Amino acid sequence: MPLDADRSTSNSLLRILLIEDNRGDARLFEDHLQDSGQEVVLRWEVTLADGLREASDEPPDVLVVDLGLPDSEDAATVRRCVEALPSSVPVVVLTGEKTLDTAMSTLQAGAAEYLQKEELSPGLVQRTLRWAHRQAKMEAQLRTREEQLRSVMENVSEGIFRTTREEGLTYANQSFARMFGYESVAEVLEVDPKVLYAEPEERRRLIDVVDEENAADGEEVEFRRKDGSTFTGLLSGTAVRGERRDTVYYDVVVTDIT
Repeated sequence: MPLDADRSTSNSLLRILLIEDNRGDARLFEDHLQDSGQEVVLRWEVTLADGLREASDEPPDVLVVDLGLPDSEDAATVRRCVEALPSSVPVVVLTGEKTLDTAMSTLQAGAAEYLQKEELSPGLVQRTLRWAHRQAKMEAQLRTREEQLRSVMENVSEGIFRTTREEGLTYANQSFARMFGYESVAEVLEVDPKVLYAEPEERRRLIDVVDEENAADGEEVEFRRKDGSTFTGLLSGTAVRGERRDTVYYDVVVTDIT
């Protein structure tokens, strides 16, 4: 059911779905929104079931949910919301509970933010909703870029892998697995990376080169496949360093030139 908050300002429009069984608290939340100057379209439902049905029909920018509803309580409410909603819709908890345990349990269940009813103010409500929406958008964009990058990496002919000096391979694309004669990425990630080189000590030499020069470009290397046959490849890699300039891992590309 819609409430009255629909006010035009220079702020970007936010579509808010509030699930709250106390009409007085819902009206107070609406008043804070109106006083904040935030442009909103606010919808209100009393039960979690009705709220999630409404969210399914028309997903909001932010879902605000009370923890004490007629058909759901506490952190379980948050988990049900997170499971039912697209990952791009953040869940903000609105509650009268003041304990740290309650706040922590809801955040651990997947809530983006936590608002206490007695501490609400127009500025706090606006900042919290806008931050939750902005953060969710950034995370969604990041996931999209990661999926696009993963798609590119899985469809190139070059073998791409990530490795550490001591732990071995932590990532490989499908082309890398095929290049070395393994049936799956999971299988090649299980092997000792030294067996992928015709001369096992070559791996350590190459790592030392990358550590010293920060990169390797077009190193000609003799590699060994799973069946024992060898092939010649060009290896290029980069050292990815941490805050203390120590190497965290190496990103490497192998091109078969046999």
